Amino acid sequence: MNQYDGFLVEQQPGTEVPFLVFVAGAQDVVRWAHADNIKLDRGNVQRGLVEARWRQIRKFFQAGRNNVIPTSITIAFDDTLQRFANRAALDAAGPDAVGYCLENAECGLTRITFPDSVVDSAFIIDGQHRLRGMKELADDPVVPVCLFPSLSKLERAFQFVTINNKSHKVPTDNLKALIANFDEIQGSLKARLTQATITAPRFATYIDVLNEDAESPLYKMVDWVNNRFPDAKPVIQPTALENSLKAINRAFPETREDDSDALSVLYAIWRAIFGSYGVTYANAERFPNLILKATVQTLSEMVVDKLKSDYD
Repeated sequence: MNQYDGFLVEQQPGTEVPFLVFVAGAQDVVRWAHADNIKLDRGNVQRGLVEARWRQIRKFFQAGRNNVIPTSITIAFDDTLQRFANRAALDAAGPDAVGYCLENAECGLTRITFPDSVVDSAFIIDGQHRLRGMKELADDPVVPVCLFPSLSKLERAFQFVTINNKSHKVPTDNLKALIANFDEIQGSLKARLTQATITAPRFATYIDVLNEDAESPLYKMVDWVNNRFPDAKPVIQPTALENSLKAINRAFPETREDDSDALSVLYAIWRAIFGSYGVTYANAERFPNLILKATVQTLSEMVVDKLKSDYD
């Protein structure tokens, strides 16, 4: 039986959609909740799980102990799920009971209790990639959870659209202001961002990540001013990589929503190409024609076009 104490929030007076905020282990949450399956136009309310995205979340956490994601996972129990009066009533219903109860706990908190069997009625509205990536970590980090104890299908769809329409990247002007006020942290911030494969204008560009991420097939090989590795091999032109990423964005507009998606596609393309020719960081200079600017850009675009035609 799962039991969590949290804050029951009624965000507006008279609201019919209260929610409970608490923390839980990521591995526990994936046991009793699953991604929503509401159809909205061509896709689900919660988009399909993309392996590259949850691996990116896992990598983000593995890159440093101070890398945290404080935003909550949003989950909803379907409004058809039975609510019991209290824990005693839930227990009395027997081991096959599927439902939950809410009770007052100490210090003004609210306690929710439910079995794993609620899983078919417990929908992840937002945050499935964060949850899956965190679940894959050995130390099972805790995740903030925002749980709607009773939400209709319509309300679940509304919450999904609202959450995603309100999500925006930090405006470039705000980043410039941050840089102006915190020049002394720019180097350290850039290092942390690139290690976690996160891009932000002037802090950590696509090219920074491609050159400095140890998992990048182009690690230490980009020919540009920020390649300051003592053992750098600057053999690949950054403009070829920039144009390759633009081709990916054009072919797959959804990659514009998350920079790491376009980077993952480019990683996969050049891992495959280098693997076919036996190219490594150690011997890259032996393949001068393959790493020419025109070749890199053309091969990337050809593969992207093929992927796009297969996808369509």
